[in-house]
Amino acid sequence: MKTRRLLTVIGSVCLSLILVALLLPACAPEEVAELEAEIAELEAEIAALEAEPETWHGIHNSSVYPGDTFQIWEDELYAVWELVTDGRVTIDTHWAGELYSQPACFDAMSMGEVQLGALGESELLQMWDQRWGLFSLPLLFDSLEHCKRFMLEAPEFEALVEDLEQFNFLSFGPRSYPLDVFPYMLYTNFPIRTMEDLAGKRLRAAEDPITVRFYELLGAQPMAIAFEELSTANATGMIDGLQTSPPETWLIAAGVWDYQSYQLSNALWWNPCPMFIAKGWWESIDEDLRLKMEAVIPYWAESMYLEFLSARERCHALTEEVFGGPEYTTTLSDAELARWRDVLSPLFEEVFAIEGTQELYDAIQRYR
Repeated sequence: MKTRRLLTVIGSVCLSLILVALLLPACAPEEVAELEAEIAELEAEIAALEAEPETWHGIHNSSVYPGDTFQIWEDELYAVWELVTDGRVTIDTHWAGELYSQPACFDAMSMGEVQLGALGESELLQMWDQRWGLFSLPLLFDSLEHCKRFMLEAPEFEALVEDLEQFNFLSFGPRSYPLDVFPYMLYTNFPIRTMEDLAGKRLRAAEDPITVRFYELLGAQPMAIAFEELSTANATGMIDGLQTSPPETWLIAAGVWDYQSYQLSNALWWNPCPMFIAKGWWESIDEDLRLKMEAVIPYWAESMYLEFLSARERCHALTEEVFGGPEYTTTLSDAELARWRDVLSPLFEEVFAIEGTQELYDAIQRYR
């Protein structure tokens, strides 16, 4: 905004100088004085604009509901950024669905309409780079520790994240932090002990073709339900279950646990989930301010990690409250998991046919 105004004023000065040069011979003294006064006024405005510090305003399109743990952490960071930059960098948060849906948030960030808040889940990122679809496959990682080692140490994953910068997506902060609490599991209104229990059941699949294919191969009916529509889908009985993270505030806000009372305890998915900021906006900020903003991220991340540990305990307590009895929690046996792997083998073959995914899968094996 400041730059645009500055250019406008400079243009006005140039035009006035041209008029003076063209009209001066024919102008009366009082007209010359009037033009000179106008030029002096415009020059004073330029000086004032140049002295005014540049400011940057960002829009955060949140993927969660008000009060969610993620949002509290992110807002804390934005408040510190505003403090260390003396108010020159400010962020406005808009809650899930207020501005853009989760998929549309990435479009908006790519076009520079949104600056923060794109949480890089694989079903969203594969719309920009098909290789991200690999992480929608189930049974890919053995554990949280396995997934984190891959995210933090594998050069193949680092390169995959950096390739997204061409779309204006810049990874920032602790790249693994969403994993410190949340595996992705199946929550349903019926118990799952074998794949036959899924036959004909309507399961929410977001906008992820790989998850759609996963449900189809297991005999379920995938339902395309946007995140922002989950509460309605649950309340109206549109779905019999969904794949998501363990109980937390946004799931309560979406009404999930009022309708999905069974939990499959096998952690089928650990989904690498970097957080992104608009690259062009970030790089437009003065370097001295960026350095101050970057300096606080490690301290924020450490504080956030401690809060994660507390959140994990809350999740466990809430899980126990919701799924307290053994009749509400089921676990697939090793033999049944082997059956699932066999049935799902065509899906793995389809994903590995995408250029670059086999190399990523080989790297995952290396970090077991």
